[in-house]
Amino acid sequence: MPDIIRRLPETLANRIAAGEVVQRPASVVKELLENAVDAGADRISLAVRDGGASLIMVGDNGVGMSNTDARLCFERHATSKIHHPDDLFRILTKGFRGEALASIAAVARVELKTRQHEDPVGTRVVMDGGHLQVHELCQTSPGSVISVKNLFFNTPARRKFLKSEAAETRLITEEFIRVALPHPEIHFEYFNNEAQVYTLARSGLLERIVALMGKELENRLLSVRESTDIVRVHGFVFKADFSRKTRPEQYLFVNQRYIKHSIINHAIESAYEGLIPAGHKPGYFLFLEVDPGELDVNIHPTKTEVKFADERSIYLIVRSAVRQALGIHHMASALQFDEEPAVARALSALPKPASGGSGGGTSPAMPWNKSPESHPSPKGFLEALYPELAARMQGLEAHTQASQAAPLIPDSDKQAEPPPSKVLTFQGRYLVAVTGGGLLLVHYTYALERIFFEQMALEKAGATQAQQLLFPLQIHLGRPVLQEFQENANLLQKAGFVLEPLGVDQLVAYAHPAGMEPSQVPEVVRAYFSDEGLPGVGHIGDEDLRRHVRLSHLMARSAGLCRSPERAEQTLAALFSCAEPEMSPTGKRCFVQIQAEQLESWFMGIKVFV
Repeated sequence: MPDIIRRLPETLANRIAAGEVVQRPASVVKELLENAVDAGADRISLAVRDGGASLIMVGDNGVGMSNTDARLCFERHATSKIHHPDDLFRILTKGFRGEALASIAAVARVELKTRQHEDPVGTRVVMDGGHLQVHELCQTSPGSVISVKNLFFNTPARRKFLKSEAAETRLITEEFIRVALPHPEIHFEYFNNEAQVYTLARSGLLERIVALMGKELENRLLSVRESTDIVRVHGFVFKADFSRKTRPEQYLFVNQRYIKHSIINHAIESAYEGLIPAGHKPGYFLFLEVDPGELDVNIHPTKTEVKFADERSIYLIVRSAVRQALGIHHMASALQFDEEPAVARALSALPKPASGGSGGGTSPAMPWNKSPESHPSPKGFLEALYPELAARMQGLEAHTQASQAAPLIPDSDKQAEPPPSKVLTFQGRYLVAVTGGGLLLVHYTYALERIFFEQMALEKAGATQAQQLLFPLQIHLGRPVLQEFQENANLLQKAGFVLEPLGVDQLVAYAHPAGMEPSQVPEVVRAYFSDEGLPGVGHIGDEDLRRHVRLSHLMARSAGLCRSPERAEQTLAALFSCAEPEMSPTGKRCFVQIQAEQLESWFMGIKVFV
């Protein structure tokens, strides 16, 4: 039998390869704009006609190309962006495969005019269906101008399946936005059928978002900033009030490259858990910066799919950063206590992310709701992930230090006459406050759990909370716990307990958390060392974390009911000084908000028959 396997002609191979890279006019726009950015341009213009089917033209003032490079750039696997195999592990440019221009030239008529800044003349190259037609010197401005005409003229099946001009134009506009958003330092222009669509001057990130998406977004966004050794996160998320069922603006970038990543998207959306209705989606413009060596973008020719080396940690950090932005900026700012200067001062003192550099939330995002494998190592469960935690909670520490004069749990026989307050108590279990749009209902015990939990995360919390006992208390534990006590002594001291072992099954208490009744100390200590399980923490795989959650739960439960408006006010201020005030360490909601519209709907739904 004769041989039947043949090598494909280069022009036919390029047409086949173009099916992956050039799927529609928007694909061409993406590749050409990214090439302009990689060329170091600070001014880029885009012009399209007939949805990109007739013309796509991109001009830039980048470095330009030499006479030889202008011809070589249309060859497959020809690129200036990588040179060695190791370069694939540290990709710093948007393009690197050397396939885009060859694929585009294979299915269109392409003209390139380019000139390097130091050259007196430039080069003009014309490609027609992958074949070289013209290669000559010409007069042109520094940089490059590339025109793509009659896209898919030689692949009629692909041209037949293009959508309407309006639909293709929308996709082109979306690709333009994805390139212009992460580069506010570049001046962009966009023309469609000779009509100007965008003129984007060099600006800051927020100004670029507003210029692209509309001025109404400016008051809907919350700043997000977080910096760790693993990833730097910055950008903006939508306030929870502006979530919607149809997918809103969701833009995720890594190292200024637009990506689609279901796991990071889940991290962002899960940060809104309990804050937006079921089925609603939040909007965001988030930018991640990671070490290029910890990122693989060489997965698909479109380069919108990436893989992180430490995906789990990035998930936790992104989720925590978004929750921090929502908790501090959205929830705390919603409270309005016009007549309560004490609470107003406490809320205004909440830590704010810095305008630049590192900052933002540093508390882990509800790790008790994750599987055991997703927790960091037991040693220093909070500080190991986020060493800046204590510094980022200075507002809470200041509140804790002030509690010596006015303890969070005041002695019943020392309570002064409470001042008038807009924070009310109901049955001693709930706190009720008026917010800007309705009512805020706080579960007292769950709020205390969150407060105690985050107080224990502060390095100096024990020194500020300990209250000396007049007579030491001897606590009989009922079983040998000396080893357990030695393992937990540091945590108990942070919480405000000063204990020493007496034998193998007894402890002596010399001090306890400020505000706790001495009679409550033995009960809390015995419960902490008991074998009794605690609902909500049994699945936590991190032993250090489980101990923190258990102790904060027991301390909150021992506080009893809230009977004082002053006590309620102090609790509310302390709660909203926390990094994550929405949920207790055991996974319970600390508060709910009832909007005025919801109250109105309840009353409107009642029919009275006379």
